[in-house]
Amino acid sequence: MIVSFKPNQPVDKNRIFVINPVELRTEIKKYPKALVYTFASGCSSEFCKPLYVYENWAQKNNYKLFLVMVSYANLDYTLQEIYDSQLYVIDSHYFKESRFRSYVSYFENELQGLDRYAKDKTIGNLFFFENGVFIKNLRELPRE
Repeated sequence: MIVSFKPNQPVDKNRIFVINPVELRTEIKKYPKALVYTFASGCSSEFCKPLYVYENWAQKNNYKLFLVMVSYANLDYTLQEIYDSQLYVIDSHYFKESRFRSYVSYFENELQGLDRYAKDKTIGNLFFFENGVFIKNLRELPRE
């Protein structure tokens, strides 16, 4: 079920693509507006909504949505959800780092165009892009 990401690969909801921030930024550039939601499966925080909430918002606001899991932990929770988008998971091997906090921070930094080791200024797990350029990072979806 978990396979390496390949550019121009068709959507396959029966697979989870392992992706690094360089590959993801390349994909984001293909769309006028993109939203990346990084999440932990089974998250119970008030900031973790069901996946369909992000899909509905993205569709209404003309954003291409990228659902990126931070790990395989509690994968069953995500697979039980109702969603139509492709699932991705962070490629922790890309960073040669096994500590969860480190590789997630590295991924989020590089996704925003920052140096991997930059001081973490990420405030949320929603990353907005326009024409391939990082615009903002939020904790919650903007009100419509």
